[in-house]
Amino acid sequence: MSTLPVVADGDYTYTPAGLVIKGHIREEPRRLHELLFPPFLSTIAEVEAHRSGNQAWIAQVQKERQERERWINRKWAVSQLMHYGVPLVAGEDKIQALREAVKGGKCNQVPGSVNKITHRLRREYQRRLESQPSPSDQANTDIDAFLDRVFLDVNGEIDPRKAPQGLPLPGLEDRFAVRNAAVEAGLYTRSGGRLVDGRVLVIGTDKNLVDSIARGYAGAVSELQMQLEDRKDEVVREHEVFLSSGEVEAKGEPHYVPTGTYRVFLPVMESEAPYKCLEEGLTLCIQNDLERRCANRGTDQGPAFMGDFSFAGLNGIMRFCRDGDDWSDFQCLEDDYAGDGSSRKRKYASDRQVTPERTPAADPDPTIFHFLWRGMETGNTRIEQDLYNQYTGWIQFVDEDFTKFRGIINGANSIIGHRAKIEGFKVSEETERTHKRWRDYSQEQ
Repeated sequence: MSTLPVVADGDYTYTPAGLVIKGHIREEPRRLHELLFPPFLSTIAEVEAHRSGNQAWIAQVQKERQERERWINRKWAVSQLMHYGVPLVAGEDKIQALREAVKGGKCNQVPGSVNKITHRLRREYQRRLESQPSPSDQANTDIDAFLDRVFLDVNGEIDPRKAPQGLPLPGLEDRFAVRNAAVEAGLYTRSGGRLVDGRVLVIGTDKNLVDSIARGYAGAVSELQMQLEDRKDEVVREHEVFLSSGEVEAKGEPHYVPTGTYRVFLPVMESEAPYKCLEEGLTLCIQNDLERRCANRGTDQGPAFMGDFSFAGLNGIMRFCRDGDDWSDFQCLEDDYAGDGSSRKRKYASDRQVTPERTPAADPDPTIFHFLWRGMETGNTRIEQDLYNQYTGWIQFVDEDFTKFRGIINGANSIIGHRAKIEGFKVSEETERTHKRWRDYSQEQ
């Protein structure tokens, strides 16, 4: 027996997703415009994708077109016309009628007659629901029992008589476990909303409705944004698997060592290069900086660290120093280390002093690391070289095992911009030894 009340009145049904008419929830006006009148930029993106020959990009824009077309059918159009109180005319093309209604501003707001139906059914739904535990509470208590009660019959098969077409589950303790169990049972699932706000898992028997409900949550208004949030989901899951693997090495107090491989969130790159973010991801490998240690051999200088990064098409190198240190051990901006302990003078077009200057913190925080960076965009010969000490940043580890960090990265004249937020999740203690060198990104290259 289903634990969820069903409140219906003819073609109108009230569900956890709100009012459903003929099996479809109401699309927001902006979404209707996107589906019925695809933006001109979408057409440009398709043309540019085919011109580039990039198969991943072509597949992505084709998938977006298919997603739009999948929603548009006669039943869906009738539902939207009814949601917005537009009279139906027998024999008319319902999809064209919806286009005309949207174009004429008739789908900008819900009429009072439909709102009255929604309020009446909602009150009855709430009355029936008050005495029952929420679906999320049930799933948190026992995932299998929850699926049996709400979706499955005695044989473990989906029961169409009781299974909700789309059920949102906010506040799950283990969203991935519930998702995996639902998929195994043959149900459709999709997560909506932004990771920072807490994502909501939607489960159901109707893929269109599941997708629509998930898309309705804040921060996930387009298929591309949904996919970017899904990618973050997988990063967090990979991080959680690493934490539970038993391979985590204690690198916090008293050592404070940041080495390891991290998956990175960099919102500015999601805005500037979303398709590359999906295709390539963002990775940072922090490792011992052998060049600087060798260049300073014979001193008491402690371990130095460097980062090999690949940020969705922007690839390069970082050099780190601790919060309590300056850059006195780092002469590679003026005198590039030659590899044999000596140095060779690098001449720049500018006579400006380029040695980085940084005043160490009076009360240093061992969880904070400052860095300089250089890089190059994939397919671009222009090196993102910083001659004016603007390509800088810092990260701070927020857990005692040094597995997660947050910080800021600056690159005023690059795709990064100024004060871009950066966040990293460790997924491995191992790092592949980099062959990148600071001088590889010098002006002479």
